[in-house]
Amino acid sequence: MFTDGTHEFKIKGDTPLTPSFRRYEPKKSDENDDDSKTLPSFSQGELVSFTWVIDNKMTKAPPRYTIDSLNAYLKAPFAKSSSAQDNDDSPADDSELYEAVKKAWRLAPLQRGQDLSLNA
Repeated sequence: MFTDGTHEFKIKGDTPLTPSFRRYEPKKSDENDDDSKTLPSFSQGELVSFTWVIDNKMTKAPPRYTIDSLNAYLKAPFAKSSSAQDNDDSPADDSELYEAVKKAWRLAPLQRGQDLSLNA
């Protein structure tokens, strides 16, 4: 926690105590991104000078569907995803619907100029 006398500021991040594997494999320069949360070591009472930089970044909403989730749905449309099971509080059982659709409806192969029809 930092203070300027009137305001208190909290920073979050990590300070490595030992170099561990970085001793053998140092961080590459392209890995030094702005989102790095590695902090320098400070001692209590140390005077620190810094410059405020206002960064105009936009937040993004979490993606609802990813390519992997859509592909998984296309492979098994009646399988519930783990996130859907976690969020679903209802005791609904889709096994009867799954079996009915599996047995009864198959898409007929289309020939040129034909309309889509369902075979029962």
